[in-house]
Amino acid sequence: MNSIAGAWNFLARPNIQTSQSLSMTSTISRIFLDSSVFIEGAKQSAPDFFKAVTKPAAFQSYISDVVCSETWYHFLGLMGGASPLALKQRTSVHSVIRENQEAFDFYHQYILLPSSLKIVKTATEMMGKYNLLPNDALIISTCIAHHITHLASHDSDFIPACAGEGLILITPENYLEHLPTF
Repeated sequence: MNSIAGAWNFLARPNIQTSQSLSMTSTISRIFLDSSVFIEGAKQSAPDFFKAVTKPAAFQSYISDVVCSETWYHFLGLMGGASPLALKQRTSVHSVIRENQEAFDFYHQYILLPSSLKIVKTATEMMGKYNLLPNDALIISTCIAHHITHLASHDSDFIPACAGEGLILITPENYLEHLPTF
């Protein structure tokens, strides 16, 4: 197994959950995890932040298909030692995934939120309003649509959108102020 994939070994595997679990989480803090959490986690950048925001028992943690796509794309490059496009051209994508299956299966540990036409429509508004790229706008729109008030990310592009939409951005610099202590 690649040493980057080894960063995932300390995570326990809780039960797989779906968005249907949302109504049962009223007393548990809820947090949306941006792909940068997993990408930087695989690089072992800010390991205390990564462990704090991905700790399954601390709160309900949510992701979306956008987060999966961005994370897998970066994992291909990180774990395959070449750009994802080069791996595709060499027909090596399958072998990279097979050799690092646990890392590519990270999504089993989180609640996967569905998208909708409303989320897509709101995302185009967020792009214009906050100068966001499409995937970041989809993430903000997903948080809004699913009433998730906390977003964990390494990405400072979220600062204006989170401030403007009443979301709390949790970063490696401020996570101790926002997360419960264990």
